[in-house]
Amino acid sequence: MWEIIKYQLKGQKNTMILLLSAIGIVNLITWIVEIFAIFSGSWQGSPALMFWLPIAGLSTGITGIVLFFACSTGHVENLLYKDSNYLMLTVPRHGWEIIGGRMIAGLLEFLIYLIPAICIAIIHGGIGSILLSQGEYSFFTTLGFFFQKAVVFNFPALLQLSLYALCIFFTVGVFLIFATVVSRSFIKNKGIATVIAIVVFVTVINWTQNLGNFLSSKLNWYTNFTVRIPQEMGFRSILQFTEKNFQIPFTPFLIFLVLAAVLFVASSWLLEEKVEI
Repeated sequence: MWEIIKYQLKGQKNTMILLLSAIGIVNLITWIVEIFAIFSGSWQGSPALMFWLPIAGLSTGITGIVLFFACSTGHVENLLYKDSNYLMLTVPRHGWEIIGGRMIAGLLEFLIYLIPAICIAIIHGGIGSILLSQGEYSFFTTLGFFFQKAVVFNFPALLQLSLYALCIFFTVGVFLIFATVVSRSFIKNKGIATVIAIVVFVTVINWTQNLGNFLSSKLNWYTNFTVRIPQEMGFRSILQFTEKNFQIPFTPFLIFLVLAAVLFVASSWLLEEKVEI
């Protein structure tokens, strides 16, 4: 499986470099405009800032959403529909190894995009606090504030949220892979297969979510998500917090995980037995 992960990451290297470079250039221009606004005293924002800031945010956000779905499947569509990848289906590997290896590679690839995106957002937040406070707060004061209040005081919630996100990443990936492999196994036209795959994915997700919410309400199966919020917002020392509890239905996650395991096995079998090279 390690060879599959290495092969997949190597194949995506040029794409990763291109996308990261494009996102970096757009945000670098935005940072320059933001810094210029600070030194010129344009605290309310300039036309250039109002143009580049949404461009940077939308380009980074939309790219991240698209990559989430593409990376969660390990780019399995390229494996099934591109002639250049047909050799992957001829190697003596089980279907679960191919799918599992590509999904792990997809997770690593998405983290390569996600970590710089988080750093970019943090830098924008630090610069933006200088603009909004009209220079009262420094860049590093803002970073320290957010790190302490968002990470240190809410580390358990952050860890819990990361586990939920990881579960969602792999579950969505398996659902999409199953829909794609099923459509590719029985339909040779890529356009029709893609439409059917999307319909199957949306339908299964919707039905499973509704069933999970119904069972959670009947069985009272919920998991608590606690966030510590400072009672007074500001950059000064905050000693008192209020805890806000969120109840998340547990049954949908359980059903999604069980169904994802079943669909992973089914996708692996279809990849070995039904997909024609």
